[in-house]
Amino acid sequence: NWCVLYQGDESAGIQAVKCFDRVRFPFDAARDVYMNANTWGSRGSGKWSQEAANEANVLREIESCADLGIDVLQIDDGWAMDQEITHLTTDWNPLPYRFPEGWKRVKTAAKAAGVKMGLWFAWTAPLEQMKKNCDEGDFLYLKLDFALLNYRHLVDDFLAKAKAIDLH
Repeated sequence: NWCVLYQGDESAGIQAVKCFDRVRFPFDAARDVYMNANTWGSRGSGKWSQEAANEANVLREIESCADLGIDVLQIDDGWAMDQEITHLTTDWNPLPYRFPEGWKRVKTAAKAAGVKMGLWFAWTAPLEQMKKNCDEGDFLYLKLDFALLNYRHLVDDFLAKAKAIDLH
């Protein structure tokens, strides 16, 4: 936990947090400068946004990212859901009804368009499956989601998994 002290009104408090953030998490141009789009979109939470994680939509989004100059497209939650969008897969492979040839078409389209790819995972997904998908789809960025890190061992597990993923 951090405690940021400041004097003044709410605006001064916001500025103090921003100053702290810049010191704690310094900017690195080689690492930090890119624009990221996400398939989740503006359809609200749940099923409607999860359904956007399908091949046809991802291919359209890759074209849009290339046209707009967006560097990375992240495929968000939904690529590993059953047809009713109610349960995550247990094997963490792209589901055939959403991605008939796995990541092949997405990888080819992204490479041709010059767009890098990112992929969503629940943080509890097995590390081996994360690496397998990253290799097969040429994913360079991951979003690890649903992390409830309310015990130290969970924080340690999360950090160990994050450190074990080498995407470059």
